[in-house]
Amino acid sequence: MREETDNFLKQFKTPRILDIGCATGEFLYYLHDCYPHANLTGIDILPTLLSKAKENLPTVKFLCADIYEGDELSSEFNRYDAVFMNGVHSIFDNNKQCIDRVLKLVNFENNGRAFIFGLFNPENIDVLVKVKRIEESSSWEPGWNCFSKQGILNYLHSKNLKGSFNDFHINIDIEKKPEDPLRSWTIKLDEGQRMIVHGSQIIHHLSLLTVQK
Repeated sequence: MREETDNFLKQFKTPRILDIGCATGEFLYYLHDCYPHANLTGIDILPTLLSKAKENLPTVKFLCADIYEGDELSSEFNRYDAVFMNGVHSIFDNNKQCIDRVLKLVNFENNGRAFIFGLFNPENIDVLVKVKRIEESSSWEPGWNCFSKQGILNYLHSKNLKGSFNDFHINIDIEKKPEDPLRSWTIKLDEGQRMIVHGSQIIHHLSLLTVQK
């Protein structure tokens, strides 16, 4: 997957890159290391996470905003050569609206692309998921919706855009942590491949969606 994004970003002398849902800036730190000349921006809805991100990456621009709400984005949200969204889209029930918000930030006229990584369903079914721990004080949590790959490709086609999926296959073992059943772990299959699950017992099919003109 890195090869795919590397080959794309190398065409820009100073790529303008946006990370949606940047949290404490770990992915932006990686991008800064790989592309030191890039113009990096991160957005997140939680100020506490952004404060930590600013400490780690003082030269990166950070914005506190909700990508999902509102008809118009702030004037600060210009268009970017590459827009990344990692593990965020599955929080939202309206995947088309979420995709639209991402696409508005891509400079397709300059050959820009969107890269969305996370859960996608290889079958032609959209799945909405809410989970809850058994304690009475617990509440229902979103974060694992799984939308059909084909449904997304059909939607992109209706907007005259191309989409492609690159499936992720994990090659390391992740131990189960009983104290945190919503943290993913791996199960090794007979043929040597690994399956990713968590306490919901839903299999995690992870892919990188690339969107371009």
